[in-house]
Amino acid sequence: MVLMVEDERFHVHRVILIVNSPVFKAMFKSEFKEATASEVPLPEKKAKEVLDFLKQLYVQEREEITSKHFYAANCKIIYESL
Repeated sequence: MVLMVEDERFHVHRVILIVNSPVFKAMFKSEFKEATASEVPLPEKKAKEVLDFLKQLYVQEREEITSKHFYAANCKIIYESL
């Protein structure tokens, strides 16, 4: 999907926005027209501010997930559910 802000177009993932923003979650999980739109205009926003927000969501550097990390995370989930 695309966020249209000023003269900029930001290609984003709907699920990333939903998980990280209660505003986008409300927008996309409701009966608003934006819930199914492929392009969403944000007329009251500034492109730089939206870009700064998106940079926080789309982290450049990530720790590599290994089987050791995956195993540790699963053990924690199982332990916490007991």
